[in-house]
Amino acid sequence: MRHCARLFRRTRLSVAQCKLRDELVSKPMPLQTDRSAAASAFFVWQTKSGDGPEKFLKAQRGNDESPTDSDGSSEPIDNNLFEAPVTSAGLPPSNQGHAGLFTLPSLLAIGVVQANSSQADQSPERVAAIQGGAVKLKVADWPHIGPSNAKYVMVEMFDYCCPPCRETCRAIRGAQKQLGDDLAIVLLPVPLNSDSNPTIQVTGPHYQESCALSKLAVAMWRVDPKAFAPLHMWMLDEDEAPTYAETIAKARSLTDPEKLDVELASGVPDQFIARHVALDKRVGGGSIPKLMFPQTSVVGKFTSVDGLVNLIRREAM
Repeated sequence: MRHCARLFRRTRLSVAQCKLRDELVSKPMPLQTDRSAAASAFFVWQTKSGDGPEKFLKAQRGNDESPTDSDGSSEPIDNNLFEAPVTSAGLPPSNQGHAGLFTLPSLLAIGVVQANSSQADQSPERVAAIQGGAVKLKVADWPHIGPSNAKYVMVEMFDYCCPPCRETCRAIRGAQKQLGDDLAIVLLPVPLNSDSNPTIQVTGPHYQESCALSKLAVAMWRVDPKAFAPLHMWMLDEDEAPTYAETIAKARSLTDPEKLDVELASGVPDQFIARHVALDKRVGGGSIPKLMFPQTSVVGKFTSVDGLVNLIRREAM
């Protein structure tokens, strides 16, 4: 079972990292296949140069040419964008997109999907960057609370049944009260249950309904985004997680039950959970909750409201 211990990561280099950084930027490297080593190499590259992964990949390949689309055009591709799953018709326009099913990407290269949102023309499209900008999420394409174009954006990975996640939610609720509509939180449930998460070998007694609760939350967001926020907070309100029976009864009281049932049966919430798990693996796996910002991640229980507000104001721009 995973242990929830707090870890605060900052962009500060050790002597060994500085040597690796200098070696990296002084000569091209062969393309790496180990993703952990590649992520570390990119981290020191980005810290030194400020460049994104496109230049990093070109340096590794010894190729100075601009990346191109499959049709041969020279328009740059945003290889950092982590795309949402294919969505079905008949849902709110803000949650729909057009793309093929994703495949796990090669080194720091993720397929790009451009969301087809009716809201795109009304306000700038907000992107949440994590891992030094190596991964980006379009806020409107993922479960979130708060305006999708908010001033501050953070990403949370959590499990509705995880006790430290539930304690952290109290600090998040306090931060929401202080920051109001200036804050958006991308909420990515990562069930600690082997049925949905292959990194979990043995499912603990706390997490027997993690998968079902996570899928229900995603389904609610897709069917009725306005009802998602109160359901999400209700699910985390008590010390113990509600049962699935209690949660679906609550969800049906907040939205159209027929639409919710159709969405649950569609399989799309399952695809979202699979993407959340894949992203958790990409950023290193390990403990949850994770509160992620462009240059900083906090892993484990976080209970200080003022500390979280200060962190958001400093890191979530």
